[in-house]
Amino acid sequence: MSQYDAHLIYSYFPTLDPELDVSEPNSSTSQTQERRLDDIMTRYHPRSGKRGVIDRFEEYGVKNPRKPQGMADEPWKPFFKSLEDFQFAEVILEAGLQEKQCETLIKIFKTCLRGDGSFNISNFADLQSSWVHASKCLTSVHCESLTSQQQFLIM
Repeated sequence: MSQYDAHLIYSYFPTLDPELDVSEPNSSTSQTQERRLDDIMTRYHPRSGKRGVIDRFEEYGVKNPRKPQGMADEPWKPFFKSLEDFQFAEVILEAGLQEKQCETLIKIFKTCLRGDGSFNISNFADLQSSWVHASKCLTSVHCESLTSQQQFLIM
């Protein structure tokens, strides 16, 4: 970086340390290009060992963002202890269950896991079948339309 370039940069950014090493431009900014007012300078902590970088305003942040390590393989970490915990939380969220309903489900699961209870529903059809059998024990309902004459007699 020439003395003239440094003067331009520090006149645009008067609070910058003149000892800052920005001589290694990023790939989109070559040393031969002149510095512009909207250029973005990235400074790193001196202990990081990284040199400062100057990016063009138009190109800043366009690079492919890095995914945090492990996110592709285990997206639930570090928020949940297991994939199943994450999936359970996802179902609770999608269903919009309230805290009391969630606590009840967790208690049921824990009871079964301890061996103090059993869970025999294997799919949605089993659940529906159980409701149909239970409905036969309830008072049946019969709907019928009344004529105006029948309505008058009832009143």
